[in-house]
Amino acid sequence: MSNMTSTAETLMIPYPTWVDSLPDAEKEAEKVRFRIRVAALYATREGLYAGLAERVGVSLATVGAIASKTQRLSVPSALRFERALGREVCPREEMAPHFYPTTP
Repeated sequence: MSNMTSTAETLMIPYPTWVDSLPDAEKEAEKVRFRIRVAALYATREGLYAGLAERVGVSLATVGAIASKTQRLSVPSALRFERALGREVCPREEMAPHFYPTTP
């Protein structure tokens, strides 16, 4: 369990239904963007990207670039997010899906 949760309950957050209505080419990036936004709320009470960047150990510019879909996470960065916030919030496969393809 993540060091970010205070109970034994695991929170599973589904993606919003509007994500499914996006063209396939946009879904992957939008899912990562959604995860980054949720991760910011876990990292700090205010939900600021600066707090998320500090907690994960990356620059604010990196978090901003990921959130704005101008940068993809590398495997080491995806692992940093997962370690800092827990697998239930930032699973590496969803943070860097281009490196962890799903099978149909």
